[in-house]
Amino acid sequence: LHRLRSEDPKYSEMAWSVFQSIEKYCKMDVGYSGLKDVDSLEFLDNRDSNRVNSMPSFLIAETLKYLLLTFAPDSHVSLHDFVFTTEAHPLRQLYTLNPSG
Repeated sequence: LHRLRSEDPKYSEMAWSVFQSIEKYCKMDVGYSGLKDVDSLEFLDNRDSNRVNSMPSFLIAETLKYLLLTFAPDSHVSLHDFVFTTEAHPLRQLYTLNPSG
């Protein structure tokens, strides 16, 4: 998404919508909850009945990191020097001293 956001604003808009929904429907006083059913409109009237009393570890480990990377300026992390795993963990790229050899 980081590279695509400048090519097509719809990706930034989708990511912003995800962030706003997490804040609106999952934010608690001390963290974030999961939802039993994301398709249920039940949470509009009674949010607690649709919430799971735990915060999934992937929320911070993956989701929020990807949102950060989506909206961070290009100077935040060099995509020339780092690649990201599917869990959004940065890995420094290894370079050979003699690329032609």
